[in-house]
Amino acid sequence: KLRKKELLAGGIVIHIRTSRQQIPFVSETVQQTFVTPTCDTGAFIKAAIAGIEAMFKPEIPYAKAGIMLFDLTSKANMQGSLLTLSNENDEKKRTALMKSIDKINAVHGKHTVHYAAEGLGEQLWHMNQNHRSPRRTTDWKELAIASYKDKDMNLWEKRAIARNAEKHP
Repeated sequence: KLRKKELLAGGIVIHIRTSRQQIPFVSETVQQTFVTPTCDTGAFIKAAIAGIEAMFKPEIPYAKAGIMLFDLTSKANMQGSLLTLSNENDEKKRTALMKSIDKINAVHGKHTVHYAAEGLGEQLWHMNQNHRSPRRTTDWKELAIASYKDKDMNLWEKRAIARNAEKHP
């Protein structure tokens, strides 16, 4: 979505915590700012893994984790930096790679090509939506359909209404 809207992220925040009922309650957050704003998924994954490795303790039963990108700016408003001139060629290669991945996924379906760090196959921790309620107010495909049946209306009246509907859609 970030690349589709032509935005760049200036940094990433990684957060993990235990259940609020867990004693002791543990909540940790790591924030990392990028040298230059980016929309590179590889850079996001690398920063997220580094953040988790810095915070994670195997003996703690974590219940929730989250990642948030911040300092979003438009690509059009991106200002160059003298500190990153040497990485300009690498950045062009990374941008071409991201465009290729996005194009393949647009043609062949979401997650056709993705990073191995995103997981291979369905993971136990992936969101389960088997029991979610219908999204009748937010998704056109799940919009409720209303119908009306009148037992007293005869066949001729129904045909007249249908003809009128055909003439005046």
